Amino acid sequence: MRIASPSMSLNETCSSGAPETQASGFLSPLVEGYCHPDFRAVADVFCRNFTERAELGAGVCLMHKGETVVNLWGGYSDAGCTRRWREDSLCLIFSNTKALAAICIHALIDAGLVSADDRVERFWPEFGRNGKSGITIGMLLNHTSGMVAFRDKVARGANTDWDYMVCRIAEERPFWKPGEHVGYQMFTHGWLLGEIVRRVTGMTMGTFLARTIAQPNGLDIFMGLPSPEFDRLAPVEMFVPDIDNPEHRSIQNFLGGPGSMASLALFNTGITHPNSADQLSAELGAHGAVANAQSLCRLFSLLERDASCGTGTIMSAKQARRLAALSCETDRDLSFLIPMRYSQGFMLRIDNRERTNQRASSLLIGRNAFGHAGWGGSFVLADPDKGIAMSYVLNRLTGGRLVNPRGQGLIDAAYECVNALSA
Repeated sequence: MRIASPSMSLNETCSSGAPETQASGFLSPLVEGYCHPDFRAVADVFCRNFTERAELGAGVCLMHKGETVVNLWGGYSDAGCTRRWREDSLCLIFSNTKALAAICIHALIDAGLVSADDRVERFWPEFGRNGKSGITIGMLLNHTSGMVAFRDKVARGANTDWDYMVCRIAEERPFWKPGEHVGYQMFTHGWLLGEIVRRVTGMTMGTFLARTIAQPNGLDIFMGLPSPEFDRLAPVEMFVPDIDNPEHRSIQNFLGGPGSMASLALFNTGITHPNSADQLSAELGAHGAVANAQSLCRLFSLLERDASCGTGTIMSAKQARRLAALSCETDRDLSFLIPMRYSQGFMLRIDNRERTNQRASSLLIGRNAFGHAGWGGSFVLADPDKGIAMSYVLNRLTGGRLVNPRGQGLIDAAYECVNALSA
């Protein structure tokens, strides 16, 4: 570990906007939205995801220098293909939620209410028990805390009981000496950061996110989905591994057995089905946020503009630039079991193609970009060097630890288009 403008109709840009055709066992839907002519390659990839890569329903949005150049959506909101994906459809974004949690903490840092160097116990005294007294907020943000899992059984459904979960965390021991290793906090991340927000502001993280970031900027982003919004939700279709697929078999190696740390982190969570009302309503700050691609992209465009232009919409330029600053990197993240690179709260560019021979174990973004990947293939990113922000959400989940070929294809196309403009 090392610490450290005009648009083009989709009828003009994409042949899959034509009548439906049979492909990969499901009807390839019409793709709707708009795309600037200079970014046609992104539209082409998005359409091919439906015709060639078994996409069910999805949305993608790309902004360049503060202007929306791609806003596409298509497919179906349900596995039975009875409801079209709409422009305002919402979807679970899984670990992209961690980026939202980090934004909340950075907002507190920017306001001078906390520091990344503060020990967590300063605000949450009970947390300092059992070998955790040296853990800082920065260690929580960059996944070096050792607080990756619960050793003892968490009852099914208990994850929605906030007080119970933070009491369990307060009693838990780190899996290593804090700061010495890196291990992705799959589900504990939300309670760890969320309790800091609650202790400092008196608000739950979902309320803080809504009142200070989402609502003032008109963003459809929810950490705790209100019941009136359930009708807009596109439920996720869970990923089922194919044991004959070598990349899927790696999941077994990744878990390492029922008692392994990674297995505990992934399964000993108390979580029921992610589409259930109790999970959607809970404020689960590691994996439970709901949004659409347009709102996520707009949020990260604001952060990109804060970092590059000093607009100060979400936070100061100084704070926004920290989002892309390398905080730690490792040749073996002890949860993912692959090399990883993190800033304080965000994933940075990581290229594991040669090491793992699996494209879905990488996040191929710009060298000074920051973002996050979510279970099943979704992502969000900002690249101040290129002046872009981008997000992709979907409801048919796939395997892989980071971005899947559908999502990476969209990222590659976006960079291709931006680079062509500056050539």
